[in-house]
Amino acid sequence: MDFRTKIESSNPLVTIGVLSYNYASYVVETLNSIYDQTYDNIQLIIIDDHSTDNSVDLINDWIQAKNVSCEFIVHEKNYGRNRACNTIIKNAKGKYLTLFSSDDTMLPGKIEAQVNVMENASEEYAVCYSDAELMNEKGEYRGLYSQTHKVNNLEGEVFEEYYNRRFFICAPTIFFRKKTFDLIGNYDEKVTIEDYEMWMRLLPKYKVKYCDYTGIKYRIKENHSPTQTQTLADKRFYHRNRIYIYAKLYSLLRTENKFPAVKKDLERKINYHLIHLKDVSTSDFWKFLFFLIKNSFYKISVVKLLKLQLKFFLIFYKTRFIPT
Repeated sequence: MDFRTKIESSNPLVTIGVLSYNYASYVVETLNSIYDQTYDNIQLIIIDDHSTDNSVDLINDWIQAKNVSCEFIVHEKNYGRNRACNTIIKNAKGKYLTLFSSDDTMLPGKIEAQVNVMENASEEYAVCYSDAELMNEKGEYRGLYSQTHKVNNLEGEVFEEYYNRRFFICAPTIFFRKKTFDLIGNYDEKVTIEDYEMWMRLLPKYKVKYCDYTGIKYRIKENHSPTQTQTLADKRFYHRNRIYIYAKLYSLLRTENKFPAVKKDLERKINYHLIHLKDVSTSDFWKFLFFLIKNSFYKISVVKLLKLQLKFFLIFYKTRFIPT
């Protein structure tokens, strides 16, 4: 049943999950763009992750003014984007699902165009993506995503292209088959790089489709210079996340006969991020070292453990300045 008309449709149900957090300046514009979709069978779920501005009031006012039937869930504390995504997935009833930030906007034919692409694709295609218009904080046009990123309209198996940064996906354009999450699991709430972690699990197993309808306007924020403390914290979380994600991917590919070059490169990347983690947090270094040993990335006995650091410096001497 469509959230606007409350009328049953013969078209596949699509769940749109809106992720709201402190975007009071944009959230109504986002919701209006969803309301204006040409597709006639949409379930709308809105998650506010404990905004400190007046986003919740604006959303409630919009729901009342539009007289729509949607699910609006307000978290009692800030759980982070991954928990919000998982809350949407848990409540989604659609055959398809798209997760959308409350500062971006949809163009009217987005959902209809992507349903058409996926309905004509086989089950091995788990997601559909498209190009996006870029806009600044004032909503002014700033070109296309494909003009600054390597999109290339790729379809099919794109894992190695994505892993090697020869191909990028604009996350807000993504359109999932809902059942994909039943097969590979939901977003991992232990990491802060939710899209990248998901792609490292999804792309080795499934294919992607490209939709030639540029269906969204993606808002680009101005950069603010971080403090020294923020920079160190960012580095710490960055290396922690990368080690965790790459270790999971390494375990996933260990039993696969495909992607031998990726498996070899993962060893280098994990070594690289581990030594850089030591530079910013010795305690995290040892924590993740034991994590890697526990998960059989490093096969080593306790007796040899004290010799391991020397081995690291011999390995990392060649890799620590290689960008990843």
